[in-house]
Amino acid sequence: MKCHHEGGIGPFALTDYEQARAMAPVITVETGARRMPPWGAHDTHECVPPLPWREDERMSDEEIMTLRRWDLGGAPEGDSKDSPPADLVSTQSLELDATAIDIAPRAAYLPTSSSLDEFRCFVFDAPEIESGAHISAIHVVPGNRRIVHHVTVFTDRSGALAKRAGPDGSFDCPPGSLDRALPGEEVAPQNATILAWAPGGKPLRLPDGVAIEIAPKSKIVMEVHYSTGARSIEPDLTRLQFSLAATKPKYLVGVWGVGNFGSPLENGDGLQPGENDRDGVVEFRIPAQAESHAETMVATFTHGGALPLFGLRPHAHLAGVEIKVDVLRNGATQCMLQDSWDFHWQRIYTYEAAPEHLPMLYPGDRVRIRCSYNNTMMNRRLAQELRERGLRPMDIFGGPDTLSEMCLADLLLLVKTPE
Repeated sequence: MKCHHEGGIGPFALTDYEQARAMAPVITVETGARRMPPWGAHDTHECVPPLPWREDERMSDEEIMTLRRWDLGGAPEGDSKDSPPADLVSTQSLELDATAIDIAPRAAYLPTSSSLDEFRCFVFDAPEIESGAHISAIHVVPGNRRIVHHVTVFTDRSGALAKRAGPDGSFDCPPGSLDRALPGEEVAPQNATILAWAPGGKPLRLPDGVAIEIAPKSKIVMEVHYSTGARSIEPDLTRLQFSLAATKPKYLVGVWGVGNFGSPLENGDGLQPGENDRDGVVEFRIPAQAESHAETMVATFTHGGALPLFGLRPHAHLAGVEIKVDVLRNGATQCMLQDSWDFHWQRIYTYEAAPEHLPMLYPGDRVRIRCSYNNTMMNRRLAQELRERGLRPMDIFGGPDTLSEMCLADLLLLVKTPE
């Protein structure tokens, strides 16, 4: 039981028969609507991905019908000897196992009540990776789920960011401040993203022979976006877990972030024209009360050689309802992912195949991301946030804050480990 246990991310526990029987009608409705288990990637008339997904949690039609018949039949109890092992009902099921390295900030952090959106960075001391390492599994464990909007984990090879940290090992890091030297700094940060986590995120366990590289003398930095809204402010102690590969991997994971363009680029990439652009000016703007609005981003792959595409992590905010990622090549279109977007259930989708059989991204390929939005009170995720803040739908523009929007996909690419 990964989610529905005491203290889990599910809103109620389902760890015994009485709990399940009481929730039988809800279980039937949610599974029948395919909102549960939460899995956004679907095959549609627009999109047939090139490969199956790893850890695909979708239920079959027969499984859904079995639950419906059970509910309509009075939700009878089964034979206790068929009960799953007790260790499946574990508060650790959404974390890595006991052999993983678990690191946390030096102290819990209390966000400032004066800011609805706050970005705070934490520098970790991790002696296990000081001489370099290869990570085979990694996971962010949020401390206060009510206010942690998202987390980005990266390495800084220069050590410049560690010098910004105060005695508690943390510092303010507003958007745009992590990729450049600040006044008075002689060395600029050298960042490499290794993981992005958002609500609903699960551990990233890499297949054998694949790992994330941590260069020697690198510092691990965790950026946490706190979104307090109208909620009460409570401390947060978000942790990072990772496991180390036992042997040198054949492939390393690299992250290419595509999207979040604010305007078109000269080569035709960037933000694409949209139906609600004003006065002929291409802009990222989701009009208030727009029930169906789309923004499209395009980027050209310019790496020196072809690379296997291992997975994708789509991202938008509360107005988002769907994200579609295509690869355009020689006049043909291959859909890589169509995700029924739900901000509270975000994940990394990875293909079920050996690295040698993954889809390839070639130099000159264009990646197109189409993000669809519903900027009305009919969008339950957006409506909840607006009500908490005493607001109504308004025009939404691109940006990092909770009530701004994004259209982004991180592409996880594999690079052969140097000999």
